Amino acid sequence: MKRTITWSFCLVLLLSLFVPGTVSAATKAETLATTQYKGLKNGMTMEQVAQVLYGKSYQQHLKKRNGSTVLKLSINFEGDEEGHKQLIHVLSDSTTTHPPTELVLQFMTKQKSTKYRLVTKALFIERKTKTGYRESTRTLVKGAVLQNGMTEKELDAKLTGKGLGNWTMLGHMDTASAYTLDEQKRGFADVFRVKEYVFKSTTNKWKHVELTYNEQAKIYKVSDIRTILTKN
Repeated sequence: MKRTITWSFCLVLLLSLFVPGTVSAATKAETLATTQYKGLKNGMTMEQVAQVLYGKSYQQHLKKRNGSTVLKLSINFEGDEEGHKQLIHVLSDSTTTHPPTELVLQFMTKQKSTKYRLVTKALFIERKTKTGYRESTRTLVKGAVLQNGMTEKELDAKLTGKGLGNWTMLGHMDTASAYTLDEQKRGFADVFRVKEYVFKSTTNKWKHVELTYNEQAKIYKVSDIRTILTKN
């Protein structure tokens, strides 16, 4: 079951992949999606999620489906693993043909339960740039060498200014609310946090950097680095 849920998170990411370089960023959409992302907490019920997304009118955005309270949204994925039901929604900015922001939400139930709870949230932001991503306001310093395993502080030392600047993706998975305490002790629950940035180097190349959170050390560490090929 644990591996199944991990693969399910990968599916969340695949479902929400966007095609870079198609539209300009909508600042209001980015701000709204970011506010919603930060307001959503893993373990929330459908009703609590609806309140964050829609405010006082949240009840108008809920419905009953197969005995469960769910959002009135298109379902991008639905499954059932050993009695744990799953739903995935992808919320996009409806004002554009190719949305610059996508908020991905994954819900699960406990075994044979009808109550869905939020277990994964992910937010992607694209922009009409050479890379197609929302690029960081920070630039890699001359001669900077990046390596997997670097801490966020060590990465910051390789950049101009203080801090990592704008991110292009945030993700947080915590499936504890879908399992009993006994199941959690047996290792069924997963916790995973990730964030991604795009930095420009002094050689005019762009680096896509992924950082994942180390739950034991309580810090983010670089987990993947790749060079982005840009269009002329």
